[in-house]
Amino acid sequence: MATAFRWIDPPSVIVRGLDDYRKRMLEAVYSLAMYFVARMQAHAQQNASWTDQTGNARAGLRAVAIRLATAVVIVLFHTMSYGKWLELANQGRFQILLPTLQTFYPQILAALRRLVGK
Repeated sequence: MATAFRWIDPPSVIVRGLDDYRKRMLEAVYSLAMYFVARMQAHAQQNASWTDQTGNARAGLRAVAIRLATAVVIVLFHTMSYGKWLELANQGRFQILLPTLQTFYPQILAALRRLVGK
């Protein structure tokens, strides 16, 4: 004889709790991203290896965190149109975007793991 299944909390309560958890987690990840974008932008501006002529390229290095519906994206970019040449010309000798991302990736990953308890 099978035992009848009985919910202690209805599924709607469980779903609402999971949605609240998702929202809190997304907010926590966004806060973490905001912490890192400030550090990444400062790092890129301080460690760009080119010699400034106007200072515009260095000052124009930006990092932003973008909150999407189910994710947070960190974007590091140049605001000057010639920034692409600093990254790509001369066999990448003056690039700063990828080296900055590579520097911070392990730190971001470790922080995310601490956040979720892994």
